[in-house]
Amino acid sequence: MIATVIATAAACTAFVVQAPVAGASNTFTTPTPNVGIIPFTGDVYTLDPEGNLIPVAITSTPASAPLYNLAGDPLNLTWGQFSSATAKSYAWTVTNNVTTYTDLLIGMSGLVPNGVYSLFYRTFSPDSNNAFCPDVEPSVALTAAFPRFQKPDRNSFIASGSGKALFFASVAQNLLAAQQLQVSVIYHFDGKTYGPVANFAESQGPVAGNGGLCRSSYGIDAMRQFLIIQK
Repeated sequence: MIATVIATAAACTAFVVQAPVAGASNTFTTPTPNVGIIPFTGDVYTLDPEGNLIPVAITSTPASAPLYNLAGDPLNLTWGQFSSATAKSYAWTVTNNVTTYTDLLIGMSGLVPNGVYSLFYRTFSPDSNNAFCPDVEPSVALTAAFPRFQKPDRNSFIASGSGKALFFASVAQNLLAAQQLQVSVIYHFDGKTYGPVANFAESQGPVAGNGGLCRSSYGIDAMRQFLIIQK
C-alpha cells in the first residue's frame, strides 16, 4: 500500500516539476525509509510526589504519569499515550534540469485524536537555520507538496479521530545531501499553528530585550512529540 502511495506521489511531483519547462527530464532516487523514532521528553512535564512540576524522564517516568505543560496546565494525556506515537516515513529526491526536490511521505499513528500538528525538519552538516528566528530555531517548516490544499497551513495537519495522519511533503532542496536529517512532529496544545515557526513566542519575531533574538515557547503551547530520524 505504501509503495503505491509513494509511486503516486512521485508521479504527481514529476508532473508539477516538469510542467513549467517543456521537455524537461526528471530523475528520481529510490525511496528510503526512516532509520528511527525517538520520543521527545523536553516539552512535557509531570508531578513529583510533592506535587511539583518536573521534566519527564524517558527512563523513569511511568507510562501512567499524567502530563502537563510548563505553565502547569494538564494535557489530559499520560506519558504512555504521548510516547506511544510513531511514524513510518520514506524520502527520495526528484531532480529536473534546474532544481532538486526532496519528497517525504510520512504516515503517523498514535497521535492525539483530532489534535493539531505541524512538521519541521532539521539537518546537520550542513546545519539548518530558520530564517524567521535565526540562531534560535534550527528547524524549518516542512511544507506540503501541494500547500494550497493543506490545512490549517502549509506544514500542518489535523490528526484523525483515531490519531492517524498521512503527510506528503516536498522541499526545493536536497535535504538528503546533509549528513543527518530529522523531522519533528509537533503537537499544538493551543490548537494554533504559526507558519514558519512552531510556537507562539517565536512567531513574534526577534525581541530587542532578548539581544535581538527570538524567544521560544516550546513546552507551553507546542510540544515536540517525537523525532523521525530519516538519516
